[in-house]
Amino acid sequence: MVTKNDNELVALGKKTGEALRQQKNGPLVLALVGELGSGKTTFVRGLAKGLGIRARITSPTFVLAKRYRVPAIRNKKQETRNKQDTRYKKQETNRQYFWHMDAYRLKDGRDLAGIDFEEIVSDSANIVAIEWANKIKRAIPKGARWIRFFHLPGNRRKIIFSME
Repeated sequence: MVTKNDNELVALGKKTGEALRQQKNGPLVLALVGELGSGKTTFVRGLAKGLGIRARITSPTFVLAKRYRVPAIRNKKQETRNKQDTRYKKQETNRQYFWHMDAYRLKDGRDLAGIDFEEIVSDSANIVAIEWANKIKRAIPKGARWIRFFHLPGNRRKIIFSME
């Protein structure tokens, strides 16, 4: 996929986030790889929007990881039908947290020991996006979805989604 500008890159991230929010099986780990300025954080901003997160998303380069709560999914048809029913509850997503990580300053996966990385990436309640995942490739779980970002002329980016 090729995006022409940052707005298209955010829109792609948002569409991806909306799709991931609906998935209910197992932990979701996104391994993002690309040169500095290739659009990883911009994509993650859109991803967070698609997950329903309203917080301002910034790169966690200096803190390594940031956690955000994924809000419940509202079922509008059921909500309208049950407005008077006090027993009505929002339909919950089993995705409770979005973790945004940045491995730019790490040498390898051993540097992750202090943040319970294995627990985070194996918890089915989490969606985890890891920028600079190539730096900790051995620590990335099997089944992770790899997203590669490439610069093209004119602020365009090529984005490749794959399983590795």
